[in-house]
Amino acid sequence: MPRYSGYSGYGSYGAQNPLVSIAEQSALPAFQSIESIVHAFGSVSMMLESSYHAVRASFQAVLGVAEQFSTMKLHISQIFSALATFRLVKYVYKKLVYLLGIQPENPELKKYIWKAEENLPSSITEMDLKAPVKWPILLYLGLTLAAPYL
Repeated sequence: MPRYSGYSGYGSYGAQNPLVSIAEQSALPAFQSIESIVHAFGSVSMMLESSYHAVRASFQAVLGVAEQFSTMKLHISQIFSALATFRLVKYVYKKLVYLLGIQPENPELKKYIWKAEENLPSSITEMDLKAPVKWPILLYLGLTLAAPYL
């Protein structure tokens, strides 16, 4: 009966035949270089994957900030609308008090007086005599822009 012990495993087959062992030893550097290339591609793949996840996380952070700004804008607009509503109620109350005769002076009269005063030519102010100084602003901007590079 023939014996097929050479097909039982890779290591046992190579150990019985010296020709296979020599071929295996001569091909080992080629397979090691292929393995190192595959490992390099795997490393590059992992690096690209981590870069992708970092970019995606940054993008989602930017979207979160944009969402927070839109929420803040909504809250600020609600505050301004509440203030405008309060001013309207105050105006209606003053006008109603004037129309009912409880307050003898017209609330609109003060606005007209101040507008008329603004339209009159005014006297010379300090700003007319002295030009504004711009060097502190330029110094501040220069330091702000140059500080990261120092």
